[in-house]
Amino acid sequence: MVNNPRDLNWYQSLVYRIVIEPIPEEQGGGFEAHIPTLGKSTCVAVGETQEEALVSLKEAKEELIEFWYEEDLPIPLPENEDTFSEEYSGKILLRTSREMHRQLIQTAEKQGVSLNALVNQALSRGLSLEIFEENLHRILPKEGSRMIPWQKSAPLKIVPPAGLKANQLAEIPAVA
Repeated sequence: MVNNPRDLNWYQSLVYRIVIEPIPEEQGGGFEAHIPTLGKSTCVAVGETQEEALVSLKEAKEELIEFWYEEDLPIPLPENEDTFSEEYSGKILLRTSREMHRQLIQTAEKQGVSLNALVNQALSRGLSLEIFEENLHRILPKEGSRMIPWQKSAPLKIVPPAGLKANQLAEIPAVA
């Protein structure tokens, strides 16, 4: 049990950083808004205008926080400079194998980004996925439930993204 120390209204009044991005016309147009701290895939909304996306995002945020609060799940706090103590400098020392180091540098060069940007992006994606999976398993029906009949089906098939052949997947280094 988490036992969130504050009341629901306090959590819902927290101010989070919001990212708004245009949706390409070939994908329907409009705008997508999300709150990275709560999970890009977890707290997201769309609208024809930026204002509509923001209104929808506010509703999604309130519903998500209310759900987490009622289920006694941890509620991430905003990433304000005031929230962090001096122990979080933003710098870490990472030790890895020479081979992993080589693969990371080569991948960064291919993508035209710095090694720091590549590792930061990989860590962010991994952490976002972990947070999403951590919260998802708490809301999905338990084993044997009849609500999700496909749970016991065959394993998922991994399909490479458009423009990427299956044999190219091995070229993408896994960051552990």
